[in-house]
Amino acid sequence: MKFLTVIVTFLVLSGSLFSQDRLYTDLERAFQNGDEKSIVAHASDRLLLDIDKKESMYSRSQAEMILRDFFSKNRPNSFKLIFKGNAKSSSAYAVGILEAGSKKFRVTITLKENGNSFKIEQLSVEED
Repeated sequence: MKFLTVIVTFLVLSGSLFSQDRLYTDLERAFQNGDEKSIVAHASDRLLLDIDKKESMYSRSQAEMILRDFFSKNRPNSFKLIFKGNAKSSSAYAVGILEAGSKKFRVTITLKENGNSFKIEQLSVEED
């Protein structure tokens, strides 16, 4: 019985980690391409968005418009996640560097487990 419990726990945790890895890959690609729709597709219904020192809670559609505006002014050259971590078992975060034109931005993403997937709860983009 203990063996079964260990196996089930391992499968649940590995599924969660696989889900996070796939999400990180999707987000890297979306930031690299300036694809606000793909970023917002991974967001909670409402998220805390901090871009250009303007922080507020937004719906996904509002966040999409704000990100579209940001990317129209800052066309990405490259994006790389430089750190990924877990705060608790139900939350995770990542930090990336976005190069756009001659500028560099630090992107901080906070994720929260929602059912069997992780959703963006908070997204911060600040000039480095």
